[in-house]
Amino acid sequence: MSIVANREIWNAIKQDYVNTYAYRICSFLFTLYPEEARRVFGDIEGCVREVKDDAEVWIEKWLPNYFSGIVARVKGS
Repeated sequence: MSIVANREIWNAIKQDYVNTYAYRICSFLFTLYPEEARRVFGDIEGCVREVKDDAEVWIEKWLPNYFSGIVARVKGS
């Protein structure tokens, strides 16, 4: 598989992770702590924007261990 194809696959995985993470975290916060979440983020869209930035940082840090992390979860080691 070419580097370009690998990069496209990685970008798709990354985008899915970032979006899913942000929406789930914000949904959780606005469900359990609606007043506090509204005070801090304004609305769920504002929360998603800010949490996506955080998710982007973490997935980039996660990248070097991506393969070994998947193997550990799948193989249980």
